[in-house]
Amino acid sequence: MKAPRLILLIMIACYGLLWAGGIISYIFLSGPPAESSWTAPFFLCLAAAISLALTHSDYRGNLAACGLIGLAAEIIGVSSGFPFGRYTYTQELQPLVLDVPVVIGCAWLVLFAYAKQIVQFAGIPSHLQYFCGAIWMVFLDLLIDPPASGPLGYWIWEGKGLYYGIPLINFFGWFMVSLGLFIIFRAPWPLSRGAVHLGFSIVLFFSFIALGRGLALAFSAGIILILLHFAAFRQKLIRDRGI
Repeated sequence: MKAPRLILLIMIACYGLLWAGGIISYIFLSGPPAESSWTAPFFLCLAAAISLALTHSDYRGNLAACGLIGLAAEIIGVSSGFPFGRYTYTQELQPLVLDVPVVIGCAWLVLFAYAKQIVQFAGIPSHLQYFCGAIWMVFLDLLIDPPASGPLGYWIWEGKGLYYGIPLINFFGWFMVSLGLFIIFRAPWPLSRGAVHLGFSIVLFFSFIALGRGLALAFSAGIILILLHFAAFRQKLIRDRGI
């Protein structure tokens, strides 16, 4: 077995252990023990590293740029309240740069890689992929934000938004930033089932936590994403078989 493949398999195995540990901690326990505060940032870094490894080498720079743009948008958002609304990151995801966890860029990287790939798997026409990909990112935020700002305690929203305390402008901001990313990186990327599976694991992770913590609306967003995910793969299978 070649060394790069072995390293990738080790990273995937570690990711799987952290994924399962997070599910157990937040559903069956009160949360991870205090001494395991390193696990959440490491989990996101590991997910980003795997996503980059599974992406065609010619497009890894583009994917890394997506992460940096997402991080920059968060820094602007925290300092100005635009385009996501007023929120503050806690100390759960260390280290922070300009009051934003560095690993938030990793989260944007992984989620964009998933959305970019899934709209291609679904066979959506190229001129509609921008809009559909941005909508997919919004549904990901509808799923992820309530657990992340609730039981996981990664950030705190100011004021009282209509959706688990989250202001509606946040989802508009997610749509606009995501749409910008899809327009900037509009060229099709070589398909990677691994990157899609990784993104789907994030959907399952937060869907389980939302279900376990009684976040019904967030869990509903997760169910919609799961159904659309399988629909996209079905479309890919139909095209491959020429049905």
